[in-house]
Amino acid sequence: FWLNVVDLGAQIYISDLLGYDSFIFSGSLGKNLKEDVELNNYFKVYYERAMVPITSSKYNHSPRLFASASRIVINNHIQRLSASVDSVFYNDMPDLELTNVLNDMHATIDVSDKYRDEFRRYQLGIFVPLASRHSLTFEAGFRQYYESMSRHFDFGSYSNYFHNGEDITKDVPGARSPIIYDTRFFTDMNYFQSREFGLSYVYSRRVPSTDEAIAPKGTSVLLQFKHLYSTVADSLLDQPTFFAPLGLNIDGSFFLGEYNPDPMLDELRPFNKNIDINEFTVLLLDNRKLPFWRHTFESLLFTAYKDIYIRDYRKDEGSGYNWPLKYYLGGGNILSGYPYFAFWGSKIFYSRFGYSFPIKYNIAKNIMGVNLQRLYGNVFFEAGRAWNFRRMSMDKLKEGSFKRDIGFELKLNMISFYRLSTLFYARVVWPLDDMSGSSYNNDARRYYFGLRM
Repeated sequence: FWLNVVDLGAQIYISDLLGYDSFIFSGSLGKNLKEDVELNNYFKVYYERAMVPITSSKYNHSPRLFASASRIVINNHIQRLSASVDSVFYNDMPDLELTNVLNDMHATIDVSDKYRDEFRRYQLGIFVPLASRHSLTFEAGFRQYYESMSRHFDFGSYSNYFHNGEDITKDVPGARSPIIYDTRFFTDMNYFQSREFGLSYVYSRRVPSTDEAIAPKGTSVLLQFKHLYSTVADSLLDQPTFFAPLGLNIDGSFFLGEYNPDPMLDELRPFNKNIDINEFTVLLLDNRKLPFWRHTFESLLFTAYKDIYIRDYRKDEGSGYNWPLKYYLGGGNILSGYPYFAFWGSKIFYSRFGYSFPIKYNIAKNIMGVNLQRLYGNVFFEAGRAWNFRRMSMDKLKEGSFKRDIGFELKLNMISFYRLSTLFYARVVWPLDDMSGSSYNNDARRYYFGLRM
């Protein structure tokens, strides 16, 4: 385990001073501890207004209008090549009219890429309670994703040249001269943007308990439909080459040569494609109290469907910048026995079943202002599957295979600074299936740990 980026953030919540209105401002700065890149940054503003309640015979309906805007910037450095050359050989130098020149070659080469990704998102919607535990949400959104990429090439030469026993290095053009240049492939390329309209229904029933911070109980249902009108960079094209007349040939025709009207122009440009997408999402979550003392059975079912086929680079179909359209399985929160982004598709199914039990219900110890409260264990099983097809059929549903894993988790509930509920977790997960259908390699087991407030 090694830290790559450390983030420091803050959040401000303003409500009571404004009556029906409330604001949340949040932001953070992140420093990459491994590479010399600019700071990552994140900023979000959220606004909510409680509208005039609609009173019925049983309870009050209190719709809420909300809007938000966010911007995330992530800088990344990828080392493509770092090597050195040390060799001795003879060659001829026609420019100097010399033969059998001894080249005592020492050189280094370094090739690295720098990326800057920016994600902008805007939302506007209204939350409408229908009845106790039932609600509808209407929302409209707009997303824009940008990326910049530049390549740094550095070739350092420390070679010496000898002819007939004499050092001629100073007479060789370019000897010991470094070659350094930067190539700008694209700058702030808008590779994805999407206009989205959604309708979602939520049912939520919470069962109050003294241990709900570590073992919540209740039932939640989410049914959601979205329509997306997206523009995706389907491929990257070289900038066009222009030709201009540079002179006349003997036969009177023009002699043409390459002409670049802007030498600072990026090397590549996107070829965009518009896509209409319908998306359906279903989430079922049920945590039930068992007859045993404070034991809980947890179940989660999640399925999502987009009515598109996503080009698969593994089938030599190319891919472009279509990753925002994919669903992913793998990583700490969904099918955790496999690497992040291990499996993807335009349709997925995911399930998780767990058994939670107390190891030490009442710890009652204070360590440097942190009050340790409860320690729980959780044994769980996960299964998931991803598909990629345009139209559903039984043959398509049979393609691929389910991926499964089992794991064990320790959860420690604490109170920090006398009022902040904090949860520490440590998890180990074992995959039960191979990595067929993925370009990643898997580990015999995977470890996760974290802290939530």
